[in-house]
Amino acid sequence: MGNRQFKIAVQVDQDACKAGEIVKGKVYLYIPRGTKVQSFRGIHLLLHGSEQTVVAAKPGTLDYDQRKRNNRPLVEKSTTTIVRADYPLVDLSGLRAGQYEYPFQLPLRDDLPGTLFCNLGGGDKSFCQIKYSLTAYIDHSGTKTLSESQLRHELAIKVKGAPTGSPGPEPVSIESQIYPVTSCWLWKQGNISMGWRADRSVASPGDNIHIHCWGENQSRLKIEYLSFKWIESISWKTEVGNSTSTPDEGSTRKTTRVLSEERVSVQGNSAWDSKKVPRPINQDRLLRYHGSPAVVSTINIPWDARDTYFGQLVDIKHSLVVCAHTSGGWSSTSPESSTAVRITQKGLENVAMSPSTAATSEPVEVQAHVVGPSAPSSVYDDNGQVMVEAQALPDDWQPVEAEVVTLPMASAVVISDSVDVTPPQTPLASAPDESLLGSSVAPPTKKPDSANSLYSTSSIAT
Repeated sequence: MGNRQFKIAVQVDQDACKAGEIVKGKVYLYIPRGTKVQSFRGIHLLLHGSEQTVVAAKPGTLDYDQRKRNNRPLVEKSTTTIVRADYPLVDLSGLRAGQYEYPFQLPLRDDLPGTLFCNLGGGDKSFCQIKYSLTAYIDHSGTKTLSESQLRHELAIKVKGAPTGSPGPEPVSIESQIYPVTSCWLWKQGNISMGWRADRSVASPGDNIHIHCWGENQSRLKIEYLSFKWIESISWKTEVGNSTSTPDEGSTRKTTRVLSEERVSVQGNSAWDSKKVPRPINQDRLLRYHGSPAVVSTINIPWDARDTYFGQLVDIKHSLVVCAHTSGGWSSTSPESSTAVRITQKGLENVAMSPSTAATSEPVEVQAHVVGPSAPSSVYDDNGQVMVEAQALPDDWQPVEAEVVTLPMASAVVISDSVDVTPPQTPLASAPDESLLGSSVAPPTKKPDSANSLYSTSSIAT
């Protein structure tokens, strides 16, 4: 923030803000002498969160060629709003040249999804993102002396999801099932029975999942090993009617990654050994829990695992998959069993953000330089992490600081960005009294001029 031109900026104290907690920060305002501020009514804070999806046809693919031949769009985009709330922060009536700081506390709803960025890579420009921003702007009556970029500053903020669903690990158990197996897609080789249980179906990053698997091999196929996988799938779409590919739905993209995998050899385990002459199917025997020790494995949920989420345009799903990998013939059957599971953040003892909580948040790169409103595609680094754009204060920054303003929780959710949220009618801070610029004494608190005013006055601490 330079000292020679009008500037407004907003910063937050946390690198990552957690849903259901309080965002703490400050709005900085510098008004140089000679600036005409008669049209300034107040400072507002705008909280905005959205899902954004892009589906692009990849060059060299059949879809790309068909779109070009049929004169159809090569790129489809959709956006839906998660939260949009506008808060009046301070009354600027009678304000003169000076340096000012306005601390605030903004509680976030506990149902907000975490910040996300996901793309396909490999030349495919399709991507999806869940992004949040906090904008400080001047409410004015159409002044022409300052540009819009000088009257507002947008800051991208990173949000981490709150714990969701019922507490506890919620164990999961899959009863034994019989899987007929073949080789070369055709030749019957017998049957394999398999069942398993896991000590939890709801996990958080850093958790260990313990899995017990049992079964019996009554086939000619050799079981090389059992694999245990926790899989994450992210899918996104464009809105219905936004695509010409079909009359009823938009285009979709999906990417899948294995968060954690463990392989356990079953060599020497008589229950899993192949049989030269498989016995006839005995349902009761193959489906019962065997007395022999079960195969035990542990998988770990990595710290970069994303929360399970089902939105309007973006879905994040997780599944736990157990597979018996066979050999003994070309294209032999490998029985697989899976179930839907969920990832959520760990719960916290205190709802409000504390210094210790902020210190343990995932680190975010901070860049100290003067910036304008951030562009949607520029708030992420190469690893998909949100970069907080900080404002550099001048060396001679000696502001008049207002009292902390606690804003109400944003409860409004709108469908379109063109729909404004009515500002809450709550008492907020006033502009500092000019007589205090050289004084250390705060004036007594004043009452609002009218009950219908969006702003009210309060004492100012220097």
